Amino acid sequence: MVQQAFDPTCATLTAAVGPGQPNNRDDVLTVQRLLNAVFERRGISTGVCLVENGDYGSATESAIRSFERLYFYGIGDPFHRIEPDEAMFFVLQWAAAGTTLNSLLSYELYWLAAIMVPGGADKLLNTRASRTGAIRQYLPEILKALDQKGLADVDMLLMALATIRAETAQFTPIDEGINFKGKYPNTSPPGTKGHHPFDLYDNRKKNLGNLGAPDGERFKGRGFIQLTGRDNYTRISKQIGLRDELVRNPDKADDPTIAALILAQYLKNNETDIRNALAHNNLREARKKVNGGLNGLSDFITAFNAGRQHLNMSVIAQAQAAVKSKKSKRAGGR
Repeated sequence: MVQQAFDPTCATLTAAVGPGQPNNRDDVLTVQRLLNAVFERRGISTGVCLVENGDYGSATESAIRSFERLYFYGIGDPFHRIEPDEAMFFVLQWAAAGTTLNSLLSYELYWLAAIMVPGGADKLLNTRASRTGAIRQYLPEILKALDQKGLADVDMLLMALATIRAETAQFTPIDEGINFKGKYPNTSPPGTKGHHPFDLYDNRKKNLGNLGAPDGERFKGRGFIQLTGRDNYTRISKQIGLRDELVRNPDKADDPTIAALILAQYLKNNETDIRNALAHNNLREARKKVNGGLNGLSDFITAFNAGRQHLNMSVIAQAQAAVKSKKSKRAGGR
């Protein structure tokens, strides 16, 4: 007898799978097969050997949590369960089937990013999306990069999104603009001797590693995080596996996939200090660890707090809904 190929899009559940759930054998087996398909396709290890035997245990629970971190950053279901006809199961099916990442961007993650970086949200006309925003295009790449660097948690997601708000506003990898004025100018005023774009960066060897013209313009800020300076381009290029490619071709720092890796790697390089700052609710210090100064601090704090408040309300709402659902089931069984 020939075994029929498993089709993730046709998979169904009769009841929830997760801690304290019915965990029917066939349902658990379905979830195990879907999870294995996802991790195999993405080349991601759950840290355990997930045997497809229909038995719910620590290995399956760990795999569900890994999936949550990958696609929901733990905000899809605070109880780490997968229920029939709910968003997590739908996304799990299509992730296992290999649907493109843009299609897999969950409702929860899209709205979190849209609240934090409204400039990248879909443009609406008569309540319908008239133009797809940059979030849907670029957030999947950022999530993938954060996961690859071991930063798949809520704190670092908020940090990444708030950084994008402060650096680009529109959720798009961009070049740094010429700035003659303000607290952080990068170019001397027109008419100044030796004036040219980004000339104030040219000889900043101590903190940027620049060696004189044309390093200022060549290694100006780029990408989601505005990577700046010869030293940063050199170090990050090696760390993300491009050897000296970013030094030879700095414009590649604006490539969305590379820009996402740069953002994740920069956060990884400063992970300990950032986490310590966030643990003490010191957003000013967290911003400083990325920016080197306090440029964009107001936008960063506004975005971070908006995201944190949205997540808190989301978890509370889901917890309340779960309690209400349990009470309704008990009342119905009387």
